[in-house]
Amino acid sequence: MRAQLDRGFEIPHLLLHDGSLTPEDKLKLKTLPNVILDERPIIRHNVPKAVLLGKLECLQRAFDNHGADRAVVFDCDIFFLKNWDADLRKILTEPAVVLRDWGSSIGPNVQQYFELFGVTEDLTTPNCNTGVISILKEDYPRIEKVLAKHIAKPFMMMEDQGAMVAAFHGQLTYVDGIKCVINGAEFHPGLWGYFLQQRGLHLQGMRTRPQALKELVQLSLERLPEYLPLSQFSPWFSRISWGRLEYDHYNFTLPLQKIPSTSNGEWINDGLYLHGGSRVIWALPDRCQYFSTTIRCMDTGIPTNVQGIKINGKEYRLGASLEIPLNGSLEIETQDGPGTHLVFQNPRLHLNKKSMPDLSLQVS
Repeated sequence: MRAQLDRGFEIPHLLLHDGSLTPEDKLKLKTLPNVILDERPIIRHNVPKAVLLGKLECLQRAFDNHGADRAVVFDCDIFFLKNWDADLRKILTEPAVVLRDWGSSIGPNVQQYFELFGVTEDLTTPNCNTGVISILKEDYPRIEKVLAKHIAKPFMMMEDQGAMVAAFHGQLTYVDGIKCVINGAEFHPGLWGYFLQQRGLHLQGMRTRPQALKELVQLSLERLPEYLPLSQFSPWFSRISWGRLEYDHYNFTLPLQKIPSTSNGEWINDGLYLHGGSRVIWALPDRCQYFSTTIRCMDTGIPTNVQGIKINGKEYRLGASLEIPLNGSLEIETQDGPGTHLVFQNPRLHLNKKSMPDLSLQVS
């Protein structure tokens, strides 16, 4: 949820299947809005660490196959522990963004690297960890040129990291809010305690560090919020009778629709706004336990014209403060009628932390 907090699920997510997903996993993923599961094998080039170029191929697929203007690649071993929105804005606005590393990102053949690419690690570009990569489509040809040189004259280097250093030398921006956890840090209380206080962690060598992985997953689950605004989830079906699906502030009488409206003279600053005759359905994760809201009519509407409002098939009236159990979906349907300007105030999806998955991890 951290990666798209500012825009809900409006940002498409491209998942490259490495063989670990079960048929059930795939079915669940397909219910999520804007999730694309790509099962085609990564192209293996004739270079020493060919698999590392898979991250760069993720960028290429996003640009070539899905029309992205910007692609952001996250390793699956990034754990979002706290709020790092400031760094998220950097990731989504700067031309080329990566993580800092603890060591060299070039590899053992420094001289050969310099002879081929004409650059090396220095104060302007000290290193490049590709636990997070964010670049614009217009800049991807820089990576392609570097890869062409390396494939023509292959030698041992950190394929993905070295390519980024060569392509964007002196122009990389580094994310500060996500720290790379060096090997062995979990066995040193002073270091481990420092890492657990960071906003986000990238656990290098995840497969060989089961205890650290388990502790980070547990910490992430414990820090999940008690509830999420409904606006964080895009519906898989919507029939809006007038205008478009609106959250936060709304005024039905103004063309810019940016000034808050009122209900019984009270300003409404947090709501889902629907006219009568609308129907919206969300597919939700299992951990969403119940939906809470209060149904009100806007002062721009006519309360006496508002008929029964259905939520998950059950009918409710104006003024009702609701806590509705969920079972993987939420459906709201409003009946048509003049002046049925409705707001579902403070729409919240409450999370059941007790239903979180078992943390018995197996390391392949």
